[in-house]
Amino acid sequence: MASTRQLYWWMCVGCVVLSVVLTAFPANRWSWYPQENSEEPGSMDLNSINKGSFTVAVSGAFSEAECEELLRLAGPGEEALVSGNQGPGYFKEEVRVAKMYTVNPDDARFQWVFKRLWQIATETNRLHWKLGRLKFMEPLNLVSYTAAEDGDVHGHYDWHADLMPGAESEGRLLSLSVQLSRGSDYQGGALVVGTEESSRGLGDAVTFPSYMAHCVLPVSKGVRHALVAWVRGRVNSDLADAAQAAHRHAIADGSKSVQKTERPAKRAQLAQAALGLQRIYGNHLLHIGRHREAADMLRAVAQQDPYSPGALNNLAVAEYQQGKLHAAIDALLYAVSLRPNDGEVRANLGRFFFMDGRLPLGTYHLATAVTLWHRSAIMLFLFCMTAYCSVCFRLSCL
Repeated sequence: MASTRQLYWWMCVGCVVLSVVLTAFPANRWSWYPQENSEEPGSMDLNSINKGSFTVAVSGAFSEAECEELLRLAGPGEEALVSGNQGPGYFKEEVRVAKMYTVNPDDARFQWVFKRLWQIATETNRLHWKLGRLKFMEPLNLVSYTAAEDGDVHGHYDWHADLMPGAESEGRLLSLSVQLSRGSDYQGGALVVGTEESSRGLGDAVTFPSYMAHCVLPVSKGVRHALVAWVRGRVNSDLADAAQAAHRHAIADGSKSVQKTERPAKRAQLAQAALGLQRIYGNHLLHIGRHREAADMLRAVAQQDPYSPGALNNLAVAEYQQGKLHAAIDALLYAVSLRPNDGEVRANLGRFFFMDGRLPLGTYHLATAVTLWHRSAIMLFLFCMTAYCSVCFRLSCL
């Protein structure tokens, strides 16, 4: 009995230590906070600010020499293949094929960059976006998208949104992208926000609300370098209405553009963009609890693009919220066949199998999800193991 108690005790200690270590060292544990006088208006040339349909651009925000210095400091970067979730049950089908260098706010070499970006963010927010009070910036990313060779995937970033506004919380309010390459240095690779292609001018900065759907088109020739930043603040419920209105506007514009375009290649590109916008809009509706509308939108996307696991996964969540459990399972089974190594899809499928009473299948898919998921899932698993071991230890003492 004593040895059993000691085993339970050491299992508890090990789980707690691992959980604390994972919690204490998150990937983005630093934030850049401005000085008190950093938001003083009027220090930027207003003539350099250009308002588009879905973006606000600042021409020449960084000089050619500054762009070259940023690339020199960043070096080659690391391979970045990114996919992630939008919270429990939601899937954000965003895939980025690129090289990335992360700049933490305690790096003295980049303090001037944080200050410049903060000035751009606060000024464009004051004059145009009016998203509320901006509080701090996340670590910066210097990203390189490269044309592929030998049949590899071209550097790109699929359609996604940096924020899914719903209930009040703290999150990303404003997204920024600075062009570090000349437009003539590469082909393709445009940053598209809504239906608007951003400026390709060297040193130009583009800002847009983080809830807005955007993507980076595949780079077919050369390399595109960019500096990406996010500014966080208080997300209020009004942003959900603004996000819906903006995406309805973008979807309508996209449909008109598809109808007007005669070139087959351009028409196909616009049609794919329209699907991306519809998918992100469906995700917004799902996030705020409008499940019937979300299901209709995501079902239409899945019919037009049956090879989109993200749309199928979110469609399954919307179907489940309407009481259609078997329809949700069918959608997820197809999604798993398309992307078998995706933890979000596996986790939802396991959860729905449990609800349907099929425990072996549920256990299999949840166990697979744990092995595939990111560190937050591992932390959750460790905390659950800690609780389980604690209960076992208590029972052994009785």
